[in-house]
Amino acid sequence: MNSPSWLANQSLGTMSFQLPRSGYAPRAAFYEDNGYLRLLNQILQLELGSVELYRKCGSKLDVDQAETFAEEHRLQARAINSMILSHRGIPSHNGFAFSSEISLLTTRISRHFPEDFARRTTRASCLQVEKSLRRRYKQALDAAPYRDRMQLTEHVQCIHQHISHLSLHS
Repeated sequence: MNSPSWLANQSLGTMSFQLPRSGYAPRAAFYEDNGYLRLLNQILQLELGSVELYRKCGSKLDVDQAETFAEEHRLQARAINSMILSHRGIPSHNGFAFSSEISLLTTRISRHFPEDFARRTTRASCLQVEKSLRRRYKQALDAAPYRDRMQLTEHVQCIHQHISHLSLHS
């Protein structure tokens, strides 16, 4: 004897099948679960700290260049924020920002030392932050899905320009 569900499917002329659970519904990857999203959040923190760094230390650098660098880092932070959201992650805007701590330290140091020393210290701290960002971006490129790689590569190129500019003028 045939079951009623088999008869119903037979009379409608439809065939149904069930996908395996892993392909049935995409799983949300949250900040705590995904190493790539944790790395993107670290980059976001560094980008936001870089904006603060260039704003506070702009008087010790070329002011126009510092404003340009701050704007580029702000745009990169927005892009990273969007990238985190597109992967169903939660952007982390609070917490310890390494760059802001460095900027506070360098501005305090610059008050007590000669102008030349203050400029060198500021450039060196900006260079360290840029190199740290480059290192994080390269780690992210290794773990990034295909759709994120082009944008991350553009960010790395921008950081290379910042590093070369800071290295030439130190």
